Amino acid sequence: MVVKGSTKTFDFKDFVENKDYVGALAILESGQCDCISIFDKLLWIAFCSFRLGDYSRSKEVYLDLLSGKHGEVPKGLGLYLAIAHFYESSYPEAEKAALSVPGDFEVKNRILLQIARVTDDETKVAKYRLHLRDTKQDELSVAAIELYRHHYKETADIYEKMIAEDSDDLALNVYLAVCYYKMVRCLVTLMLN
Repeated sequence: MVVKGSTKTFDFKDFVENKDYVGALAILESGQCDCISIFDKLLWIAFCSFRLGDYSRSKEVYLDLLSGKHGEVPKGLGLYLAIAHFYESSYPEAEKAALSVPGDFEVKNRILLQIARVTDDETKVAKYRLHLRDTKQDELSVAAIELYRHHYKETADIYEKMIAEDSDDLALNVYLAVCYYKMVRCLVTLMLN
């Protein structure tokens, strides 16, 4: 919060840091945010809308930004649009948006990989898996695919490898526990049948 004279103004970034996206949107839309460009303001509005699950609004803002009427468009901006389409289960539109982004972006490959997984296109899954790198994000993408396929042992192996590198990552430990639970549950089901 910033105090200017007797009028209080709020910094939307404080709200974003506290994950109060409704508050951040209120400030961004109220016109109290004159310290950033229109382009950046719209980018933050799209981000907050996405975080609130309003993918439709997020897509509208990204499309507006991609039109170029608010300034130069960063090279990878179309990937945000692809992600919003993906979360809205508009997979053909997500793929089209991702493929329209020129250049080699790691996130582009991960988006296309997950679209291929969801649409059960094994040829594309194999294609995009070939482009994965040895990064945590790419390994998590592979783990998501293996988990989706009910390959719990393969998924657990990925998480165990990652935990060996970073044992303090609580989320990885929880994911691994879920894999072990699902493996045991499958075994019990097999034994009872």
